[in-house]
Amino acid sequence: MRLLPTRGQRRKSAVKGAVKGAITFPLELQFLVLDQLSDDDLELRRLCTTCKAWANHIQRIIFRHIWVTSATTPRLVRLFLNKPHLGKYVQVVTVVESASFASIELLFVWLSDVLPNLQTLDILRCSFGADIFPLQQSVLVKITYLRLRSAQFTSGETLLQFIGLFPRLEGLDLSGHCAAYGRALTPPTSSLQPPRRLRYLACNATFHGVLMKWLARGPVIVDELYITGRGGNNGELEDFLLKVGDGVKHLRLTAPPWPSPQLDAIVIPPFPSLHSLEVDLHLLNPAVFYWDTTLPAIDLEGGFLYLLKQLLSPALSTMYFDTFVAPAHLDLPWDKLDAILTRFSSLEEVIFDLYGHINLTGGTKCGHVDLPTYADLCRGMRKAMPRSDARGILKFRCAGKGPPPQSRLLRDVFC
Repeated sequence: MRLLPTRGQRRKSAVKGAVKGAITFPLELQFLVLDQLSDDDLELRRLCTTCKAWANHIQRIIFRHIWVTSATTPRLVRLFLNKPHLGKYVQVVTVVESASFASIELLFVWLSDVLPNLQTLDILRCSFGADIFPLQQSVLVKITYLRLRSAQFTSGETLLQFIGLFPRLEGLDLSGHCAAYGRALTPPTSSLQPPRRLRYLACNATFHGVLMKWLARGPVIVDELYITGRGGNNGELEDFLLKVGDGVKHLRLTAPPWPSPQLDAIVIPPFPSLHSLEVDLHLLNPAVFYWDTTLPAIDLEGGFLYLLKQLLSPALSTMYFDTFVAPAHLDLPWDKLDAILTRFSSLEEVIFDLYGHINLTGGTKCGHVDLPTYADLCRGMRKAMPRSDARGILKFRCAGKGPPPQSRLLRDVFC
């Protein structure tokens, strides 16, 4: 006989208790409670029988973001054709591991009128050849955000043809690894006109020579810009940044954690409208990532600090730094960073998200090296940046041993 309840029974009892208490709340608060279970599809399906109002809201939660593969596309099409009222809840479609462009074509041809509120198309691990052909225009005009992750294109021309299918893009995310099995994309010769307004643009090094050269043709305006990695041609990156720099309000920079002379020579515009800046501090000292004291750090005067000195942003209010901590490398140039921060009088907060090898309890070693405690790290950084500390703008967060989460994990069950 089992004397103690299983973990599943405890979890079910806890959920029942929360539901019993929530049922007495106003309807708006009940929906907020259900929203907290948005990642637990199984429990949401169980709660559908509570009442009709809950069932309708749970349907809205479950079908807000759907995941499809080439194998499940026919079943998904049948579901929405038989129950078209579910289509009005769909806002995001993630296509996973489709063998070809035909799966996306099949999905949208049949569901062009069933998904009236579709806004985001997220494509993960899909291959695209030269067989790209027009989709249903009624669906394409709805898509305002396009994200490509681990997608493979045969050429830069194919990539631009695909992006050109969406006439009302406001967000374009190409930060994931996208190429033809890791090879660089060939430069495009397309005459397609780029979008004029992008509220969000993310681009990795693979696309520096393709996308940025294409976008620079038109009067594009970018509000939020995320640049990851470094391409082989600084000139194209600099030309693009110079073109969009005046309108960028949020900027995020990250790069591979190894030295590169290309970073030393890059020139960026002053970004006069910038409100927030997010930076990966591997740019300061790449040896931190490898725990290798023999690896040379990037020249501080010609690396990230050089980039930061070029900013002339009177409205800059927030800086955010991802900071990797390793026992042998705790001597990052905080004093030089502190001197640069004094140039920005509008700064309200400078946030350091500390992750890596941090001792949260004391007395912990890594090999023969004592791990620094979180409190010691904060005290040391405050001491090294006295002017910023006196302004009260320094804030610290501890993210543990792994890097800060950048996105939600994929669900195990796809539609």
